[in-house]
Amino acid sequence: MTKRHFNKGKQMRTLRILLLSLIFALGLGAYAQTEPDVAQPVVTEQNAQLAEKTVDTIVQPVPVVPEPKKKTWHKKLVWASDTLTTSDYMMSIERINDRLNDILDSARLGVEVVTLGRRIDDLTNETERIRLYVSERQTGVHMKNLYLYHNFLSNLYNQNQRTQLNLKNLYNRLYHSKLRLKGAMTDSVFKALCADSSLRWKFNARMDRLQTKWYTTDKQIREKLRTLNALKLNASENSITLSNMLSSLETRMDKASELLWGEEVNYFWKSDKSSDTDSKNTVQFNHKLDREFKAIGYYFSQTLWQRIFILLITLLLFGWLYYSRNLLHECRNDNRKLAFLNLKYLNNKPVSAILVVVLLMMQFFDAYAPVSYLAIDYLLLTIVISVIFKDKWKREVWKEWQAMLIVALVIVITNLFVESTFIQRLWQLVLYGVMIAYVSRFIKKLDKQTLFYNWIRYAALTSIALAFLGIVANLFGRFSLSCLLGISSVFAILQAIALPVMYDTVQEIVFLQIENSRLRKGIDRPFDHHIVIRKLRLPLTFLILILWFILLTSNLNIYPTISSSVEQFFYATRNVGSVSFRLISILLFFAIIWVAHLLQRLISYALGAVGSDLDDITEVTKGQHSRLLMIRLFVLCSGYLLAIAASGLPLDKITIVLGALSVGIGLGLQSIVNNLISGIILIFYG
Repeated sequence: MTKRHFNKGKQMRTLRILLLSLIFALGLGAYAQTEPDVAQPVVTEQNAQLAEKTVDTIVQPVPVVPEPKKKTWHKKLVWASDTLTTSDYMMSIERINDRLNDILDSARLGVEVVTLGRRIDDLTNETERIRLYVSERQTGVHMKNLYLYHNFLSNLYNQNQRTQLNLKNLYNRLYHSKLRLKGAMTDSVFKALCADSSLRWKFNARMDRLQTKWYTTDKQIREKLRTLNALKLNASENSITLSNMLSSLETRMDKASELLWGEEVNYFWKSDKSSDTDSKNTVQFNHKLDREFKAIGYYFSQTLWQRIFILLITLLLFGWLYYSRNLLHECRNDNRKLAFLNLKYLNNKPVSAILVVVLLMMQFFDAYAPVSYLAIDYLLLTIVISVIFKDKWKREVWKEWQAMLIVALVIVITNLFVESTFIQRLWQLVLYGVMIAYVSRFIKKLDKQTLFYNWIRYAALTSIALAFLGIVANLFGRFSLSCLLGISSVFAILQAIALPVMYDTVQEIVFLQIENSRLRKGIDRPFDHHIVIRKLRLPLTFLILILWFILLTSNLNIYPTISSSVEQFFYATRNVGSVSFRLISILLFFAIIWVAHLLQRLISYALGAVGSDLDDITEVTKGQHSRLLMIRLFVLCSGYLLAIAASGLPLDKITIVLGALSVGIGLGLQSIVNNLISGIILIFYG
């Protein structure tokens, strides 16, 4: 056999071996491929993606090919136990339905969206109104209107910020609902249901309802998102507009402040003595009058709730006055038992006295009010005061008062509507000189025994000083500053005359209420009113001083600066070691405790106390005295608890301190605590 034939035979043998190996491998594969048991078909990746789409877009599923599995007995048991039934598919549909209902409920924002839309529209309208008002030139006393608009713009900006925050929260809520809606159909059993055409046909009606609900929810979410996006855009535009207007107003106020102290017109001896035409003056007067009416109207529209609050207080005071009419009638008939009350205003002019309290109380809320509004308020106040003092002052004092009021009224009208011409500046100088003369004469002729005489004298000196500075400012070309100082001079003296009336009236209201409560309980013995006077002197004096200072600084256009500085000082957070506090919290703590002590004393008089503990015990029965002690103790405890809450002190640290005190009480103060508890028990038995 040749070598060629040998190699050929060798190749044939190798080929036969390879064919036999291939046949053997195929036989093993066929032997291992056994018939699978009936089990849950496995969903392929393509079918899973189709199931995640909306129900109406699901196409016919791809035939499911079971995965090859090894022939093991435990796999058969698991597959048999996981076989899905009709109830499983029903439960899956119910779960998805509940999920869609929950998403639909969270996407219903009708009331919230409408409310925010109206609020944004109101902010836009108010911003536009202020923009029209501040477009005019404001100097002198009219610069106070700029502070008014700046204050309201700041409030609008803060409201817009809160609105934007609410919009953001609603948008996040809807966006979260949208994400939940996308994953609402990702239930494994529901995927299997969608992958089987026979099952889809069986549950066709229920799946149609799911489809409709899914579409409804998706449409509602998309509509709300579009609405919220539009509202967010409007709120952002308002924020930009308000920010720009605030910046512009602050720039104008800075320039106006510089103008007040700078040379606005020529010196008086260098000014042009030719006057403007009457027609031009008339146009300017009408323009300024229209501007002031707009400022007053806008101020009233923005402080409606304050007006309502003042109206309620007024109704309560006049209702109380009607309730106490019988007691006032006895006081007018010179009842000796009520002579100790010494009613000076409520006994003679009760309605006028109440009106003085109301008009002065209104000024607590009017620090940013237009000067024209304050002028009307002070005009009413002076009329009421004149009615009260007409029969109390001497004839010469009354004449000086009338003359001073006429000059004051002319100064206010002149400074509100005049221009810086030579004739009008000369007229202003004459008015200021006459005002200084009449204020000086009024103080000299006023009785030194008058209540708060020293206070009125100091206020009169302040008024004279302001009028003198107004004359100097006019001479050196600061006409706007001169107008500002003149009006402040008038308001300073008028308020100083009215505040003592408020002091006495409030004190008499307290006296009359205490006596009325005692008479209703059958107690006719007079109480020690001197103690009440001493208790009320400090808060009432502090009240009138603060009110006078607020109105004076407000008229001088320096109240916003002082207010912001004081607020920053008291509200700034300070740290001592690991403890942080604010001065306003400390002041509230002591103020509330002090008010609690004052109230418990006044309540004790109203319930029958006369001023001395021994007299109280002999005059009042034991049971009444016990109830009185309990009420006083309750008022004190409530005051201390309220003071602790207002102070902002951490309760956990207070608990530690109380725990330490309890140990000390248990060791060293047992007898005192025992006597205190025993006394309280005896009160209830009494």
